[in-house]
Amino acid sequence: MIFLVWSASVVISLAPQFGWKDPDYLQRIEQQKCMVSQDVGYQVFATCCTFYVPLFVILVLYWKIYQTARKRIHRRRPKPINPTGNNNQENQSLIEIEDTENTGLRTMVHRKHR
Repeated sequence: MIFLVWSASVVISLAPQFGWKDPDYLQRIEQQKCMVSQDVGYQVFATCCTFYVPLFVILVLYWKIYQTARKRIHRRRPKPINPTGNNNQENQSLIEIEDTENTGLRTMVHRKHR
């Protein structure tokens, strides 16, 4: 991933040096003016690659993180005990769920026997 980021940076930065120049490029060099390439195509390319593409990737990753966190929270939520008050010990048992994610926590859940 780090190599990809650095490679993209090099391509974006050196594109004007390898031919993606606007017509006034050489004139600005002679006047010793240091400006980013004024070519509209390059500006769109650089802006998309350095802002919009990373923004889109980050938003997609945040959405996936949100969905995964939501699934984990729903999976860990204990089942509610019968709200009717009919919680007979003969119909229920307390079981311990294994720690599958090595968090060091144990979960106790009430289960009904049928």
